[in-house]
Amino acid sequence: MKKTAIPLKKMKLVNETRKILEDNSIRITATVVRIPVQTSHSESVNIELKKKFELQNIYSILKSTPGVILKEDPTNFIYPVPLEATGKDDVL
Repeated sequence: MKKTAIPLKKMKLVNETRKILEDNSIRITATVVRIPVQTSHSESVNIELKKKFELQNIYSILKSTPGVILKEDPTNFIYPVPLEATGKDDVL
């Protein structure tokens, strides 16, 4: 592991997020846990917004974003799992 104040995997997560979103000003706090998964990568993402929002509006934005499949129904225990991502390029 790279000997820095921030481990390499955390920096990779921060740098990739900023690159993908084309925004170097995004403030990110990262916790990286390595769990062996055979077919994909998994991330748990928590987002803090400056302005008040309606959760349904956020869901609507995610549902209409190409390449994103929203799987969020805690009442019915529906969450994205790595097996469902196998062979797909979509973000679940």
